Amino acid sequence: MASTQTEQHVILFYKYTPLSSNKDVMVIYQNAMESLCSSLKLTGRVLIGQSENEGLNGTLAGEKEHVLNYTFALMGKQWCFDNHPFQNVKVGEGAEQEGFQYHSILNKFWEACGHFSEIANVPIPQIDSPDDFKWSSVETDQTMFPDLQIKLVKEIISTGGVLSSIPIQDTSKDYLTPKEWHHEMQKMKMNGNDDNTVLIDCRNHKEFAVGHFENAIDPNTKNFAQFPRWVQENKSSLQDKKVLMYCTGGIRCEKASAYIRKEMEGISVHHLKGGIHKYLDEYSNTGFFNGKNFVFDKRLVVNADEHKISKDKDNSSTDGTNKIVGKCQYCEKCCDAFSGDGVCTVCRELSLVCEECKSSLRGEYHCADHMHLKNCYFTNLSMFSQEELQSQLEELQEIIQEIAVGKRFKQKRQTLKKQSDRILERLSSGKDIDIKESLPCRSCSETSCNGECWGVHGLKRKNALEKAQQKPKKSARLSANQRASKVLQKEKEIDEIVRLKLSEPPHVHRNNITSIRCPPPCIRILTSSVKGKWCGRTIKSVLQTEFHDLSDSHRLEEIFMRSLIKINGIPVNSDLALRRGTEMNKAHSPDTLLKNMDTISRILHWHEPPVIVPDKIEVKCIKLPKIVCDKLLSPSDKEDENDDYNIYYCDKPSTVPVHPAGPYYQNSLLLMVEAQ
Repeated sequence: MASTQTEQHVILFYKYTPLSSNKDVMVIYQNAMESLCSSLKLTGRVLIGQSENEGLNGTLAGEKEHVLNYTFALMGKQWCFDNHPFQNVKVGEGAEQEGFQYHSILNKFWEACGHFSEIANVPIPQIDSPDDFKWSSVETDQTMFPDLQIKLVKEIISTGGVLSSIPIQDTSKDYLTPKEWHHEMQKMKMNGNDDNTVLIDCRNHKEFAVGHFENAIDPNTKNFAQFPRWVQENKSSLQDKKVLMYCTGGIRCEKASAYIRKEMEGISVHHLKGGIHKYLDEYSNTGFFNGKNFVFDKRLVVNADEHKISKDKDNSSTDGTNKIVGKCQYCEKCCDAFSGDGVCTVCRELSLVCEECKSSLRGEYHCADHMHLKNCYFTNLSMFSQEELQSQLEELQEIIQEIAVGKRFKQKRQTLKKQSDRILERLSSGKDIDIKESLPCRSCSETSCNGECWGVHGLKRKNALEKAQQKPKKSARLSANQRASKVLQKEKEIDEIVRLKLSEPPHVHRNNITSIRCPPPCIRILTSSVKGKWCGRTIKSVLQTEFHDLSDSHRLEEIFMRSLIKINGIPVNSDLALRRGTEMNKAHSPDTLLKNMDTISRILHWHEPPVIVPDKIEVKCIKLPKIVCDKLLSPSDKEDENDDYNIYYCDKPSTVPVHPAGPYYQNSLLLMVEAQ
């Protein structure tokens, strides 16, 4: 039996508008939005910025009437009153009346928005004009999104916080309408790509790969958070130029253009209002956009004639949007078809792979950034023999060795190390090739899924979400001071303070005539974890360059001979000491190369510089007024009767450091006051 196809309508929209940073307040608006979308049977996602510099960013799909009523809701009650979308509805005359149900749903949403606006003390979030919605439609027997997600986020277009501080008033500037943009494209073509004009595609590389404007620059970013870095690296080529920018719907250009104006004062920056979407609505196949437009629903890419609600059936194609500009990453043949199962096996980035190459790659693909791992990194290890796995392991270990030093490679090292562990586990099991073992979907991990879950967009299928909810929640990550290593370090410090009597009141070790406090020397063991920049260097070179008192080679030689320096608890001895009888397996050479996670310790005779202190350090308690406590503390904070919400004032002597630091330990304010 053939499936019944219906017309699904998709809208794309955004609005920068001040909202609240208080999550409890934002939940009111989030619930109102979720109720509205659920009542109208819409699927998709709406991101709500939890900040005064963010706003709304969404893409939703459903039946035309349902989507249209959603746009009415976001336009606001006053707009509906002025434009009469419910002119045939008389409120209160019965639910059977046409349009009454929608009127009721929208009224409920508007009431919740008014309540939110009053509590948050911000204007009701509204879209300014019907033209701010980008419409498209498609005949299909499936929904465009697997579910509905209304999500509170820090940024409505993620930049990793880099552009989160850009104020709203710096956006919505220097627009070019589709007609003005088309005129600029004509001028660039007539002038032979004028060097004084720079055309920048603000989208990610995969979006650029399947379609873009003629002569546009591809910043080659994987996510929008990388765009500011590209700007910094290309400032000189943008200086004194006219900059034209575009993206899918316009939201990325808002902040990207504001960022360039901020970083390069006086520069001329313009961006396409409504993005590629509105341009194709206006010019379809006859404009300057080549290829297909990347979209954020199941279609992934669309032709120009799929953007409008009412398609022009008589529109004849030209060389523009029907020209294939994308290329397969393996054979470089023309290809512009993304699919949910065609994701990188390392990072899950959508990858352009033609059908011919797919048939030979056994469901494992690699994006451009991870193409160097195409022979050694696979998700499904069951399709390889023991010899092939051993070869993969050796290649991975070579790559890990090349990036063994440096913080910027930390994440890569961890990823490759996990893959190495998986291969070792497979090798130790002794299992050989198992062609029956199915490859799980890279998005939802289901072996029965063919990639149609669209998890690459962060929208998992309903059953995948339900399974995730059934799993026990991971415990929240402990703060740095609560982790086992830090707790153990703290216990060792306390043990040392007690054992060596390092915490004494100010009058102890103090000369009553001169007021000078001079604690007696003691033997201490100082430890330090190896820093990233020390990895791969010898212990001798690190000690000489990083520690001023060890820069003298003769003194350092003597310290080595006395075994006063240790690596992971094993002494470092000079060649002379080794020749005198110290066993090689019980000592390190000074030329030993340091590795990540190594610990260096040093035994030394500790002398502290003297300080001038009074016989007693004055400490006063200042009780906070109730009005201050009520304003600053939440109800849960006040429940613990043992908590102290007072301020302590301390008359610190000028010669005394607050915390133990450098050569000061016993003569620090914290240790003396605590003992006092």
